[in-house]
Amino acid sequence: MIEHKSVDVAVITRTALEQAGVIRHLDRHVEVVKRHRTFHRARLVARNGHEVHLVVLCLETLGALVLEGATAQIIDVWNPRQVVLTGVIDRAGIPSRLAGNLVVADLVVAHGTETHRPSKALLDVALDTPLHEEGVTLARPVGFDQDPLLLHGLALAGRVAVRDPRDIAARRAPSSQIAQAEMRGYELVIALYEAGTTPGLLMVEAVCASQSPGLDLDASRYCADLAGHFLAEMIRRVDWDDSIPPPRARRRALVRRDRDRVVAELGGDWVHLADYFDVPPWDRQVFEEGHESTALWGWMEKNHKLDALPTALGFIGRAELAGALVK
Repeated sequence: MIEHKSVDVAVITRTALEQAGVIRHLDRHVEVVKRHRTFHRARLVARNGHEVHLVVLCLETLGALVLEGATAQIIDVWNPRQVVLTGVIDRAGIPSRLAGNLVVADLVVAHGTETHRPSKALLDVALDTPLHEEGVTLARPVGFDQDPLLLHGLALAGRVAVRDPRDIAARRAPSSQIAQAEMRGYELVIALYEAGTTPGLLMVEAVCASQSPGLDLDASRYCADLAGHFLAEMIRRVDWDDSIPPPRARRRALVRRDRDRVVAELGGDWVHLADYFDVPPWDRQVFEEGHESTALWGWMEKNHKLDALPTALGFIGRAELAGALVK
């Protein structure tokens, strides 16, 4: 059984097919259920001998709020040093010549003006990782006629403008935009950046460009496998001892005055806080009317959720309470 209090990398996919493409290239993994979500714990040995601890999560649901809630929980439960979103870009209108290529987002633009840079350490390694099919376990499907290229792109308002360098040596230079494809999990990326508690983040996606987006399973499986293979190879090349920050320090322990303030000021938001922590209905039924905040604090203490309370309060819009708990 793999036991580790924090992880080096949290890998997030949107579908089970994408998750399988990642897990296939990890040395070993076990399933762990936390907060009603199934994670896969795994390990890889980096080139410098560092044993890299990973957790892989598949998000089956859509929507920014659901994703943001999952994001906060990932950060609190696993305390990752880096987060990687990986998967498959597959939508109508993508030029067929892009099929089987990989896209690394080198800039994310949110809300039209806010820009977010990916982890420089991961991005540099990604752009220097050779892309080849020797470790890909699935055969190249029909229509994927060219060797895969590593591209880089700008994630903009939920889409990624893909730049198409004609050879790997030119991949750092900007060139004309030739396609726009949905960058799956964009809402999650923005939630991670806005959380402000993740040391580094990278987006790596394989371009499917199939004739029947979402229906060509052979093409989708191949692209998910290609992305998983590249991700594993990139992780092995990272200098985890020197170039990656250590896990963030855990928050200070909460004390009696913290409880008193939360209970006094939470008010009707106890419902939203209970929703965040997935408090089951049978536990809520025994909360005394008018004293729900006190009962919820007791539930959080009993179920070891207090460490995640500041993040949860920020998520439900009570930033002033969250700030008071971390000072």
